[in-house]
Amino acid sequence: MVENLEEIHKTTTIISTRVNFSVPKKRWLATYSMKYPQLQFEILSLLSISKDQGNCLLHIKGSKVISFFKEFSKEYDPKKYQLILEEKGELLMNIIFDSPWVIWSIVEPQVIILYPIEIQNGKITIELIAPIRKIEEIFRKPKWSKLNLKFTVAKKYCGAPSLNKHQKNILDKAVEYGLFDIPRVNSLTDAVKMLENETGKKISVSALSENIRRITKKLAECYINCRDTNEVELDLLLELNKIEKG
Repeated sequence: MVENLEEIHKTTTIISTRVNFSVPKKRWLATYSMKYPQLQFEILSLLSISKDQGNCLLHIKGSKVISFFKEFSKEYDPKKYQLILEEKGELLMNIIFDSPWVIWSIVEPQVIILYPIEIQNGKITIELIAPIRKIEEIFRKPKWSKLNLKFTVAKKYCGAPSLNKHQKNILDKAVEYGLFDIPRVNSLTDAVKMLENETGKKISVSALSENIRRITKKLAECYINCRDTNEVELDLLLELNKIEKG
């Protein structure tokens, strides 16, 4: 049994992936997002009330929000929605909806959903952080097969770079002293003197420069690892994982 995050990383690949698929055609979100393709729908939170009902906080923005709401309010059960905010070009609504199978499919396997969830022109994009085996467990189910799944995948889960306490302090001070500014606000020699005055500890110019290079390398590697690849199919996603595992 895996008991901690370090062990999880040893036994499986955790990835960050954006999953894009067609909203099922019978859903009201599919109907309205296709009828109003200029509108951008964002789900800010998504909860399951029961196996038959779900609740979402929905942010809608675009030039046709008034036309959308007039139509929506006539057709949707008034007991199942609440208009929270109405401003020029945007709405914020709380909506109860039926048969939330998408929620159950993703929440039950205990993956992390990053909000907002984006819907536009009949397409929905959800960003997930999960072990790759969980991605397969979710999206291999037959109900997803006709929804034109596409995955945009980062090379691996993108957390903050692993800087130790000393490196974090050096980074904070380097930014504070303007060492990354162009031109520099202070020279490395000046920065060393300020560090010594603040901490009472001596550090050489070469040591400070080396620390900054090491930190910069870690930040650059984190950025490179987090850049998205092209869209891939589920089979290719799993194959890439096998290749990475060697």
